[in-house]
Amino acid sequence: MKFYNILPDLKRTTLILLLLAFAVQLSAQTDSRLRMAMLFKNSGSYEEALELYLQIYKAGRTSNQVINDIQFCYEKLKRYEDLIAFLQNLIKKSPARLEYQVKLGKAYYLNDNRDQAFALWNDLLQAHGHNAYLYRLLGNVFIELRLYDKAIETYQLGIRKTKSLYSLYREIALLHRAQLDYGQAAVSYLKYLEHFPKQYSFVNGQIIAMSSDSSAVRQMIEAIEKYLKTRGDQAGVRQILADLYLRNGDFKHSFAIYLDLHKKAPRTNYLLQFVHKASQNQAYEFAVKGLKLLMEQASQPGQKQQYAFQLARNYFAWAKKLSARQQEKQARQTIKLAMQVIDGLLHSKTKTSYRWNALELRGDIYFNYFQDIDQAIKDYQNYLQAPLNAQQLDRVRFKLAKSHLARGDIAAAERLLRQIRTKKLRSLVEYTQAELLFYVGRLTPAQKAFADLSVKLSPGDSLKNNVLQRLLLLNHIRQDSSTLAEMGRAEFLIAQKKLSQAANIFKELALKNGPLSPQCAERAVHLFIKLEKWEEAQSLIAHALQHSPDYVNMDRLLFTLGGIQERQKQPQKAFNTYRLIITRYPDSFFVEQARERARWLKEKLKQEQVP
Repeated sequence: MKFYNILPDLKRTTLILLLLAFAVQLSAQTDSRLRMAMLFKNSGSYEEALELYLQIYKAGRTSNQVINDIQFCYEKLKRYEDLIAFLQNLIKKSPARLEYQVKLGKAYYLNDNRDQAFALWNDLLQAHGHNAYLYRLLGNVFIELRLYDKAIETYQLGIRKTKSLYSLYREIALLHRAQLDYGQAAVSYLKYLEHFPKQYSFVNGQIIAMSSDSSAVRQMIEAIEKYLKTRGDQAGVRQILADLYLRNGDFKHSFAIYLDLHKKAPRTNYLLQFVHKASQNQAYEFAVKGLKLLMEQASQPGQKQQYAFQLARNYFAWAKKLSARQQEKQARQTIKLAMQVIDGLLHSKTKTSYRWNALELRGDIYFNYFQDIDQAIKDYQNYLQAPLNAQQLDRVRFKLAKSHLARGDIAAAERLLRQIRTKKLRSLVEYTQAELLFYVGRLTPAQKAFADLSVKLSPGDSLKNNVLQRLLLLNHIRQDSSTLAEMGRAEFLIAQKKLSQAANIFKELALKNGPLSPQCAERAVHLFIKLEKWEEAQSLIAHALQHSPDYVNMDRLLFTLGGIQERQKQPQKAFNTYRLIITRYPDSFFVEQARERARWLKEKLKQEQVP
């Protein structure tokens, strides 16, 4: 009897299993239709997608994804009346869902019922003014409709009403940026910072990102100045302002702010930060001012030596800058100050690494500024006696190799290069070794060395372009190996700082009108400009234009010629040269710059003709 009682239970279980199987099958069909609807939507087939989405919705699938995609398709098809009806039906089913009412307002707006849209949104704000979520919903809709001012107004209202939505200042800043109002964007980021002080790095980064445009920097400086007047003395904000002054080239104001910050908090590193930033911006005069103050205030001998070493480095960099501007008298005075600081370090009784570093720096000055190769080698060799790590040793070995190369001693240079093991210098060492092969006319081994190195270098490596240029040149081995050998000899003379001799070799090769003559002309022009032999440079460019008009870099040569003619006070010739670039090379990288220079020269020539 017990056995027969089991049968009804089996029937019920079977029925449940069948129902479950049907539900799974139905769900699978729905999922299949949903995937198909998404494919149609993503491919732009909005009619087909909408039809499937509505079927899924009517089958009881009312997820946010389905509803949002139905709205999206209606909007793409501009079926706003149908969208309004759909959303009104949703609101009847779920009157508490504010997002549906906000979407309905958007549908009214798109259907040109703007008064009705704003009336609905205002009613929502009146009824739910303390609901933080509502302000985000409305803001997003206003952004979608490109009503950026309305979005800003809504976010600001949300902050005031809720007294909690301070993170919206980030959104407000982004909206101001979208409208190119960088001043208000900066202020909004600072208001965000007031409530989230740990986000200083983020805010500073955002303001720096906006400062690539000089007009944006000026807007931000003015806005932050006004902001500080109402907010009092905020060290972090004042530092941001000082950095903006730096970016605007107003080093005087920047230094004044950093100095004031330093005086108020002398144990901080404000002034040292300014020194590093000023040096990066080549404002060496102000970096020197800061370092002198730090040296005066330093209490520890080791700290004084650190500042003294940095002072010498900045004097050296400043002297090179002055020399490049042909301010030789000021350059000599500045390099003299650098040498005095270095001598003080070398004769100091305090034994720190900065004493040894001063020796390397003096070697750099003798090599790069005075071009006293023997004294540079002596200083570098003495520096090798210091307790150095492997990286420091290899760095100085490389400098010694370059110094021996400048003396023409290739064997000594090769020997030193072979001693370098640091991975960081490996590519540079291999490049220099390949260059040495080129210098001595071993063209095939040089080509192989450059080719091997090219494979190893990543696309972003700064050496990659140099290697590819050499390979392009060495591809002419069969065509003109004798000229390549002479070019290698000339490059060796450049490494020895014998620029005049190298320029004359390149000039002779350029005038032969061979396959590599335009390349030789371009190299000679570059050297003649360095030597300030302007007529020689102009003559060679004219020759190249006549004999090699299709040379791949002819636009660059002509732009160089225009610059020389301007320097030689030949505005009409320069104007004609720039016009030639514009007409003959319309797709050139230099065409915009040429057009700008031509416009400026045209105005200048007009002014000169006015009696």
